Amino acid sequence: MASPYSWFTIAAASCAKVSFRFFPGRCILCQARSHRAVDLCSACEADLPRVHTPCQQCGLDLRARAPGLNRYCAPCLVNPPPFDRSFSAFKYAPPIRQLITEFKQHRQLVIGEVLSQLLAGGYQQQLLERVQQPHSRPDLLLPMPLHSSRLKSRGFNQADLIAQVVSRQTGIPTDSRRCRRVKQTDDQKGLTAADRRANISGAFAVDTPLHGEYIVIVDDVMTTTATVSELTRCLRRAGAGTIEILTLARTPAPK
Repeated sequence: MASPYSWFTIAAASCAKVSFRFFPGRCILCQARSHRAVDLCSACEADLPRVHTPCQQCGLDLRARAPGLNRYCAPCLVNPPPFDRSFSAFKYAPPIRQLITEFKQHRQLVIGEVLSQLLAGGYQQQLLERVQQPHSRPDLLLPMPLHSSRLKSRGFNQADLIAQVVSRQTGIPTDSRRCRRVKQTDDQKGLTAADRRANISGAFAVDTPLHGEYIVIVDDVMTTTATVSELTRCLRRAGAGTIEILTLARTPAPK
């Protein structure tokens, strides 16, 4: 079921395509003309902090490890999270950190559109690479829900807008009404991993039963995995099958 933000996102994308034909895009970082159908120049995109060798399950960057030794980080081998895999376009580091803040906290939706387009492109490539695998194509994109009070104060759900862009590029449907956030939680920022798990416990409810669907949870940033793990458990109880996490950015492992 389409969200109330779907029409806005689709209209914004259509306007962007039309306006690019008459007005050259401006890079969201250096403000130079992008000369592309996205408001980011090639040079600035090349400098963005990518997750080069991610853990196949939690998404932490394994670049410092010898290539080919293991596709999973040690914590996932010992105590894996409840979801099956994850994909993040970037590390949560400058300038991505500042761009996501501008998008989420200051309603800079153009920035959100650009970052979401890059995420969608990377994810589409990954889907193509594993097309020969069984059950390789997701059934549904599920934006991380916001509590009604948080949604009212912010004015929009950033995860919903990200999911709409990914859906537009991949063709995977999105449904922002299947799951609700029923518990108003404290801000997770600054909490320890244990406090994050306690804070988010019981925060979600799924309104309709699932029947083994392959679901992709979409959010802006994954930090300790506490929030996405809680939602994963809720979806599992409702009958979900494979569950993947898709985010703009992944917080690096603590040193």
